Amino acid sequence: DNTKVVISYQVIKNKQYDLYVYDITGKIVKHDRIYSEEGFNQYELDIKNYSSGTYFISLQNQNEVYSDKFIIK
Repeated sequence: DNTKVVISYQVIKNKQYDLYVYDITGKIVKHDRIYSEEGFNQYELDIKNYSSGTYFISLQNQNEVYSDKFIIK
């Protein structure tokens, strides 16, 4: 369905990340703290209340930053 974005990632040891979702203007529309375990992880972002547009997602901690974008039509 089109009500969620699934983020899949793998880590080599247990880590804590901050997840941020930004709209096209750079405004933070979502912040969540994620506790990842060694190996494969998934996070489901509920987007059913998001407006159409381009969003940027960032998964970060003190040493790492991973980012991508998604578009809601």
